[in-house]
Amino acid sequence: MITGLLEKNKSVQAVKRAFALNHAAHAFVVQAEQNILADALIYLSSVAVCDNGGCGSCVNCLQAFNGRHPDVFFYPLNGRKTMSVDDIKDILNETQTAPTIGKNKVYIINASTVSAVQNWQGKLLKILEEPPEGNYFFIGVTNTADLFDTVTSRAIRVDIAKLSFSQIKNYLLESGYSPRSAEICALISDGSISSATELVADTTTESIYQSVANALKNMTSTRVSLSFVADMTRYKEKYKLLLSAMEALFAEVVGFYDGITLLKENKDVTIIAQNYSREAALRCIEIVENAYKELASYVNFNMVFDNLILKILEVRYICPK
Repeated sequence: MITGLLEKNKSVQAVKRAFALNHAAHAFVVQAEQNILADALIYLSSVAVCDNGGCGSCVNCLQAFNGRHPDVFFYPLNGRKTMSVDDIKDILNETQTAPTIGKNKVYIINASTVSAVQNWQGKLLKILEEPPEGNYFFIGVTNTADLFDTVTSRAIRVDIAKLSFSQIKNYLLESGYSPRSAEICALISDGSISSATELVADTTTESIYQSVANALKNMTSTRVSLSFVADMTRYKEKYKLLLSAMEALFAEVVGFYDGITLLKENKDVTIIAQNYSREAALRCIEIVENAYKELASYVNFNMVFDNLILKILEVRYICPK
């Protein structure tokens, strides 16, 4: 569980204060990316069942962390991915009985997978309108727009926002990954912990990053670029990663000129900055983003990528240092 990252989130801190002061609302809508949503919901459930507002070390907290607290209930039931009316019926039945060992009962509702049938939300709304005392609801989503306005209006919103470069880097380091892997994946992840964990598990990430870095360091003309383009196109099946690495490196070049680079090991960025002015790097970021849109529309990769390289070289020429 990414407890350390969650504890630093301001919205999470506000929830902890509310429970510590016995002023907590009965319902919370928790918005987070898919990869950390379950951990966020479990962590918040520990805050609700803890007598000290989430101390992290008592029996209640530890049982909640392990998913074994008798007063914490998980929905959807039976391993399903989407919520149903049957889940709400079960919740309603549980609210009629007292907690087993604590003072509160908690209902974790993972609604991140959108159901074609949304009538469960109307049933849940009736419970939220007159919530039984000592019952708390944490409704998890990746996008609050997936919930009825009437549901969100009766809950406090908890946003687990994108993380900073340093937060993701430190998380990966603490998970046992090398400093280089942690830096590269944190840089390319764009503040997404789920993206970072996927990148660090992908054995080609560092190779793709270095292929792009080598190209940007050495491409000075169309003729010279040919071998570097050929090397990059080996990874065309992972064009999203390829373009993300390119965009991240150009962003680092902009940061180089502004004195705010993220990478500690930035020799590649220093060399690339010798080839591209700040204005050129900014324009190249836009060019890369447009190429991504074209490829997302299933335009031929070779055509888009060749055009991308030509435009980058053109910008390098018309925006000299």
